[in-house]
Amino acid sequence: TLLNNFLYIFSRTAMMDIFLMTFAVWGIVAFTAALKMKFLGAKKRRGLLAASGLLLGLACASKWNGVDELCVVAAIGGFLFLWSGKTKNPEIVLYGANLREAGAGWFAAAFLLLPPVAYIATYWPYCRMLHLPFSANVVIAMNIYIWRFHLAVVGNPPIIIPWYKWPIYTQPMRSFSYLVLNWYEMLAGLAAGVYCLRRFARRLPETLIVLLYGANLLQWAVTPQKCLYYYYYFPAAMF
Repeated sequence: TLLNNFLYIFSRTAMMDIFLMTFAVWGIVAFTAALKMKFLGAKKRRGLLAASGLLLGLACASKWNGVDELCVVAAIGGFLFLWSGKTKNPEIVLYGANLREAGAGWFAAAFLLLPPVAYIATYWPYCRMLHLPFSANVVIAMNIYIWRFHLAVVGNPPIIIPWYKWPIYTQPMRSFSYLVLNWYEMLAGLAAGVYCLRRFARRLPETLIVLLYGANLLQWAVTPQKCLYYYYYFPAAMF
């Protein structure tokens, strides 16, 4: 941590990525607790799934990138519902049984209904602050505005770097407090990612790591945004 200038700079910078990762990580913790913890009972598992959905909704409210974590968690849950009864892998069987104890309907509500509710709810204090009505038209207009803004904004050229260079970028970014991911952590992390990829779909921890890293990095290949800043690598780098 002391030698990771990515984390060091972001811990002292008021960027939305910090709030995104805080809510996202706690949402993932709640989800995996619902899967892994034994003898909880249906009510507690449902509570953990609901907390996960709300936290991931708040991650999306902090920054739209939170949809990466939400999609990964929802995909993992769907996979467990569909596959746990067709495999002899004891880990997958256990997690699938725990999810079924909470119920497919509750899982669907936790990750399809609660995240949008949490996301929209954050506009209520914002509308009050601006003395605007808290209505569907206002919320939709705000979202359309920020979407169009990101499509048109020119950005800050000195810190724009193509997304595919982020994992191997080693030059300290002087215009951003010498921001750079520690080279040893970067290379060791990529090696660990290859190891996790070999265990993909066979063990949940490694599968989650691959999906969370991949989703947070590869989404920038299709995101229709002109300026891609190096610091956008922060969520993927932390995973």
